[in-house]
Amino acid sequence: MLVFLGAVLDGPGRTARLALFPELVRGARLNLERANAGYQSTSRIAELLAPPLAGLLIAVIGAANLLWLNAASFLVSTLIIGYAVPVIASTATRAPLGGARGYLREVREGFQFVFSKPVLVWMTLSFAAGSLISEPLYAVILPVYANLEWGSALQLGIVFSALGAGSLIGNLLYVTLSHRLSRSQVLFGGFAIRALAFSVLLTMPNWWAVAAAVFIGAVALEPINPMTMTILQEQVPSGMRGRVFGARGALQASTFPIGIVIYGFLISSLGLHSTLIVFVVLNLILPVLMASSKVLRTLSRPDS
Repeated sequence: MLVFLGAVLDGPGRTARLALFPELVRGARLNLERANAGYQSTSRIAELLAPPLAGLLIAVIGAANLLWLNAASFLVSTLIIGYAVPVIASTATRAPLGGARGYLREVREGFQFVFSKPVLVWMTLSFAAGSLISEPLYAVILPVYANLEWGSALQLGIVFSALGAGSLIGNLLYVTLSHRLSRSQVLFGGFAIRALAFSVLLTMPNWWAVAAAVFIGAVALEPINPMTMTILQEQVPSGMRGRVFGARGALQASTFPIGIVIYGFLISSLGLHSTLIVFVVLNLILPVLMASSKVLRTLSRPDS
């Protein structure tokens, strides 16, 4: 119940941070794309360091004490936000309406705005499809692969470390190369290279080849995340960000558990190798379908 409650509260908090971020960047006179890449990089660094640090602390102070330390870290974060981050009032599009009626109206407005912008529609659907057919690799397929082929969780841990390292390097590359590549190149290249890297899985290789494929895919795909954040911030007015980011996040998140169930069923009924064939084919088809969109082929920066 506590994990569920934490996940429920994470959503609004994450959306609020994303809605506040562009004004903070402008106030600091930073480049928006590089600031988004830096934001993503700090998250990836934390994800990369957290597991080994947690293991070390559990060994030194115990799991129960680590939970208290974790709770204290949230208190520190709250104090930092309360005292160091300026309060920025958003420009509301209309007077707020309280109660359930007002909540439902704002939810409807968020979805209406998403579907009124072709670029948001295509990017939301593309990422939702990616969550459906790609992300279950890490939650379902790779754990089964490790159990059947390697018989150990150690190699699986190395593969996930490769994912974190690749994501971090991908963000850092975007900071240095974003001005040299068009947004369409970043988008299509990321999805296509990741799909090709995933194709290695069809040969049922050893753990180091899987780790290399996951690393390459993460390096290629990760720059899309800060780029997408930037596009959303450019497209959505400040008074609508909470509603639009929340609606888009809900659409994308809804497909991930469906994908987990589908791939779990496929593995149980078809076996691991046949499921890998389905997985690779779907991931190769996705960038082709995305390339059929003129909107995505012509993504450009405001100053271009």
